[in-house]
Amino acid sequence: MATLSNGTYYVFNVAAATRCLDVTAGGMTDGSNVKIYDYSQTDAQIWQVVDAYNGSKRIINRLSGKSIDVDDASTTAGTNVQVWTNVDPYWFGQRLAITDAGATATIQGETRDCFYISMISDLDAVFAVTSTANEANVQIAAKAADTKQYWAFVPVPAFRAGGIYEIASA
Repeated sequence: MATLSNGTYYVFNVAAATRCLDVTAGGMTDGSNVKIYDYSQTDAQIWQVVDAYNGSKRIINRLSGKSIDVDDASTTAGTNVQVWTNVDPYWFGQRLAITDAGATATIQGETRDCFYISMISDLDAVFAVTSTANEANVQIAAKAADTKQYWAFVPVPAFRAGGIYEIASA
């Protein structure tokens, strides 16, 4: 059974293997939408997975510092996924489970484990994309063996192409 360690990742949708979780227009405000977008290595696509309350996880966007949040903590199919200020550690809309989907996929030329992302309160209400098109929305769906619901976490390298780095000597 695959498990995911805390860390910093690009989160690719397996059905749209060149597209990953992205905050629309690099949104910095509560309620900014989460979609999939062509992999571009921007901070709007970088996510930190951290421990939350009682075995759950939070997924925090590097650019905004806001957590992935399910609107009104609803498990109803079609409910939107967004980012929101980190709230009470007990808030179900931000307490997530990242569980083994029992599959692998080739992402960026490497075989990766596939995971479901769901709210800890209902493991059968999972994150899914509405299509594989660029800018497809991320929302809640009933769990199924569907690659639109599978997510691959690709570690962000310590040094990214195009970054500006300072080398200092002691």
